[in-house]
Amino acid sequence: MLAMDQKIESIKLFSICLSEALLKKYGKVPSATFLANQFNLRAYGTTTITRESARKWLNGLAIPEMSRLKVLIQWLEINPSDFLGEPRNENPSNQNGQAHEDGQFYENLTKLLRDLSPIDRKAIFITAWSLRELRSVNHDNLNYQKILFKRNLLKNI
Repeated sequence: MLAMDQKIESIKLFSICLSEALLKKYGKVPSATFLANQFNLRAYGTTTITRESARKWLNGLAIPEMSRLKVLIQWLEINPSDFLGEPRNENPSNQNGQAHEDGQFYENLTKLLRDLSPIDRKAIFITAWSLRELRSVNHDNLNYQKILFKRNLLKNI
């Protein structure tokens, strides 16, 4: 029962984050039809959505699958940690509270990763590894073949 409550909370947090991102980008929360149309224009590497799917996302009734979530994160610059962790607290937390929030975030992230298909899970790990590697490269000694390999790897995910 607790896991179900956490999943529902994650879906609601996603809805809030989506609405805030749309508000930031367009100055208002648009209709489900507008969201579906704009999403479908950007839906490279995934299937398009219906107005009904967009309505469910906006109303906190569903969360998109990983391929669609990637499109939303890139398009609207949504921070996934905003809806993968615990609900936002208006009061600043102390260090013990922060440690608890971090532990809860990683626990929620682990649960979400377990629910993914092996292919999606592998894609996430390869992407994270590639991004970490690219950030650690000394820009004076760039190995362009290595970078091109990683870029092609990311494109094919």
